[in-house]
Amino acid sequence: VGEVLEQMGLSRGSDAFRAQIVLTGGPVHRERGFVIHDGGTRWDSTLAIGDDLWLTTSREILEAMANGDGPEHAVIALGCAGWGAGQLEQE
Repeated sequence: VGEVLEQMGLSRGSDAFRAQIVLTGGPVHRERGFVIHDGGTRWDSTLAIGDDLWLTTSREILEAMANGDGPEHAVIALGCAGWGAGQLEQE
């Protein structure tokens, strides 16, 4: 996480937060970040994906996490996987 924050120009965050692992979300759009978390829709670009499970793609959530104001539980990933129409059936 520390490397991602540095690339974004954010130097805040506890040592424990900065040491967290960033997962690979997939081979597409590796420069885009995704945060899967609890704690609702306090941030821009947040989408509900389950009961008390949210996906946020905005810089705002990383800033909140670096300040200690983020969600209690979160996973950060870079990149995603995508499929075209009928691709899964063909594979």
